Amino acid sequence: EAGAVGPLPVFTLGADEAIASGLRRAGLKTIGDVASRARHELTARFGAAFTRRLEQALGQGDAPICPRKPLPDYIVEQRFAEPVATETVISATLSRLAVTLVASMEKQGKGARRLEAAFFRTDGVVRTLAVDTGQAVTRGSVIDRLFRERLDSLSDPLDPGFGFDLIRLAASRAEIVVQQQRDLDSHVRDNDELAALVDRIAARIGGKRVVVHLPQDTHIPERAALAAPAQQHLSAATAASWPARAASEPPLRPLRLFDKPEPIKVPLAMVPDGPPHQFTWRRALHAVVRVEGPERIAMEWWRQGGKVLTRDYFRIEDAEGLRFWIFRDGLYEGELKDEEGRPVPANWFVHGLFA
Repeated sequence: EAGAVGPLPVFTLGADEAIASGLRRAGLKTIGDVASRARHELTARFGAAFTRRLEQALGQGDAPICPRKPLPDYIVEQRFAEPVATETVISATLSRLAVTLVASMEKQGKGARRLEAAFFRTDGVVRTLAVDTGQAVTRGSVIDRLFRERLDSLSDPLDPGFGFDLIRLAASRAEIVVQQQRDLDSHVRDNDELAALVDRIAARIGGKRVVVHLPQDTHIPERAALAAPAQQHLSAATAASWPARAASEPPLRPLRLFDKPEPIKVPLAMVPDGPPHQFTWRRALHAVVRVEGPERIAMEWWRQGGKVLTRDYFRIEDAEGLRFWIFRDGLYEGELKDEEGRPVPANWFVHGLFA
């Protein structure tokens, strides 16, 4: 191992910048250079921790690991003289523990971001439930409600067996709470209520399933918004600025796009660069009665890494009143060519539906 790591630069040892600078000034640029010096000299100048890290890199020392999880920041628990098994008692216990936990955090000006409830059965089985929050929680009633939502959503009910003899509630992640005036500032109050709603939904169906959309600096439709977990990005989403339109204007794009544009079969258009007069989608023929467009969108060639096609979008309505957002992928007889250089017809796709 010493021969393998010898040529590596000293910064790969993970030393801080002050130690790395000192080594370079001493002419020790590689791990091999450092290993050639006496250990007591290195310890005297750079500390025992650095010498220990060097020996671990050379395979001359053990790198111990600590498999134990770090203790949560705040823990409260309730032991029972007799095991409890009823939902009423379990729920009431969690409510009391939540109040006690909040009081402990309040003394240090903190709120909980991740909470874990552990239920210890008399036969040694431990069941753990966790909930995350988008912002620091400072009220016991909120914690109580989150765990009620979590318990109600369990596909595998919390089986008490012969009963629980210990229930523990912990805040495994807490952070400093920035106090804000909520009584007079309706904006702050509305944001808090929205964050609480997101937390309750996340506790029931899972945090990854609750998302918000953030605007992106691009004109490509499928990249215009980025879906992100709501609990982590709610503040950014509520403060984001989206392109505005007049209330009297019809929507230029559907609220939801297909995950992947779906191909449609289009006969030759009456006008070369114009919209189709009919198309087939999902084996159904649609006759076009109204059209708006085109909206021409050039792709981002600097991201695609190769030749990209220009899209012409149309907002169309069929005879049944359904409204589609379709596009031609490529200019008419301009961008698509076969192996012999002859132009070929462009493909058409439906990208979304208007409500």
